[in-house]
Amino acid sequence: FFPYIFLKYRNDKLKKMKESERDWKEVAKKERGSGMNVAKLDSQIAQYQKQISALEKQITLVSQQRNALNVG
Repeated sequence: FFPYIFLKYRNDKLKKMKESERDWKEVAKKERGSGMNVAKLDSQIAQYQKQISALEKQITLVSQQRNALNVG
Protein backbone atom coordinates (compact mmCIF):
# COMPACT_ATOMS: atom_id res chain seq x y z
CA PHE A 1 0.00 0.00 0.00
CA PHE A 2 2.69 2.50 0.99
CA PRO A 3 4.84 2.00 -2.14
CA TYR A 4 1.78 2.59 -4.35
CA ILE A 5 0.95 5.93 -2.69
CA PHE A 6 4.62 6.91 -2.68
CA LEU A 7 4.98 6.09 -6.37
CA LYS A 8 1.80 7.91 -7.34
CA TYR A 9 2.89 11.03 -5.45
CA ARG A 10 6.41 10.90 -6.89
CA ASN A 11 5.19 10.27 -10.43
CA ASP A 12 2.82 13.23 -10.17
CA LYS A 13 5.66 15.38 -8.85
CA LEU A 14 7.95 14.17 -11.64
CA LYS A 15 5.35 15.05 -14.27
CA LYS A 16 5.00 18.58 -12.85
CA MET A 17 8.77 19.00 -12.66
CA LYS A 18 9.18 17.97 -16.31
CA GLU A 19 6.47 20.41 -17.35
CA SER A 20 8.20 23.17 -15.42
CA GLU A 21 11.55 22.23 -16.96
CA ARG A 22 10.01 22.43 -20.43
CA ASP A 23 8.57 25.86 -19.63
CA TRP A 24 11.89 27.17 -18.33
CA LYS A 25 13.71 25.85 -21.39
CA GLU A 26 11.22 27.73 -23.56
CA VAL A 27 11.83 30.93 -21.58
CA ALA A 28 15.59 30.49 -21.96
CA LYS A 29 15.21 29.90 -25.69
CA LYS A 30 13.19 33.10 -26.11
CA GLU A 31 15.58 35.11 -23.96
CA ARG A 32 18.57 33.73 -25.86
CA GLY A 33 16.86 34.65 -29.13
CA SER A 34 16.49 38.25 -27.97
CA GLY A 35 20.22 38.40 -27.25
CA MET A 36 20.05 38.19 -23.46
CA ASN A 37 22.65 36.37 -21.41
CA VAL A 38 20.93 33.27 -20.03
CA ALA A 39 23.94 31.57 -18.46
CA LYS A 40 22.46 31.79 -14.96
CA LEU A 41 19.10 30.49 -16.18
CA ASP A 42 20.83 27.64 -18.02
CA SER A 43 22.70 26.79 -14.82
CA GLN A 44 19.45 26.71 -12.84
CA ILE A 45 17.83 24.51 -15.49
CA ALA A 46 20.80 22.13 -15.27
CA GLN A 47 20.35 21.92 -11.48
CA TYR A 48 16.65 21.25 -11.97
CA GLN A 49 17.49 18.48 -14.43
CA LYS A 50 19.69 16.88 -11.76
CA GLN A 51 16.76 16.97 -9.34
CA ILE A 52 14.55 15.34 -11.97
CA SER A 53 17.15 12.65 -12.58
CA ALA A 54 17.44 11.93 -8.86
CA LEU A 55 13.66 11.64 -8.56
CA GLU A 56 13.53 9.30 -11.55
CA LYS A 57 16.16 7.08 -9.91
CA GLN A 58 14.22 7.10 -6.65
CA ILE A 59 11.01 6.08 -8.46
CA THR A 60 12.84 3.29 -10.28
CA LEU A 61 14.32 1.97 -7.04
CA VAL A 62 10.99 1.94 -5.19
CA SER A 63 9.32 0.30 -8.21
CA GLN A 64 11.96 -2.43 -8.25
CA GLN A 65 11.56 -2.98 -4.52
CA ARG A 66 7.78 -3.15 -4.86
CA ASN A 67 8.08 -5.67 -7.69
CA ALA A 68 10.48 -7.78 -5.64
CA LEU A 69 8.00 -7.83 -2.77
CA ASN A 70 5.16 -8.80 -5.07
CA VAL A 71 7.17 -11.68 -6.54
CA GLY A 72 8.51 -12.88 -3.19
